[in-house]
Amino acid sequence: MKTLYLTNILIIFHADSPCHCFFTLITIFGGIHRIARVAGIIVPFMAIAYILVALFILFNHMTAIPALIGHIFSNAFGIEQVVGGGLGATIMQGVRRGLFSNEAGMGSAPNAAAIATIVNTLNKLFFIIIVIKLLIKK
Repeated sequence: MKTLYLTNILIIFHADSPCHCFFTLITIFGGIHRIARVAGIIVPFMAIAYILVALFILFNHMTAIPALIGHIFSNAFGIEQVVGGGLGATIMQGVRRGLFSNEAGMGSAPNAAAIATIVNTLNKLFFIIIVIKLLIKK
């Protein structure tokens, strides 16, 4: 299994440098603690790079910013936008009512099974099935 996993990782990183592949393998096989440590080191640099790139783009297109803000406000408020928002809200309300009309898929069966004081696991399984059947009929 480890060999297959290692092969998949090597296939994924075949285009990158062997050094990148090596450090990725060391990080992954080091477990969750090493992954967390590496992420704790890399993520601040990624955030700084993201902010610097965003500022670079804004400064390169500084002359277009006022027209951009005007374009946003001119296209955000109109009859088409009001109708679209109302239609979206109506659809969302209907979907919400359909999803929450019963308890199917909400995870209420494990709560009922957790409070059952049944020692035999087979009997507990039957109890869970009965509870689920009762919840579905409602």
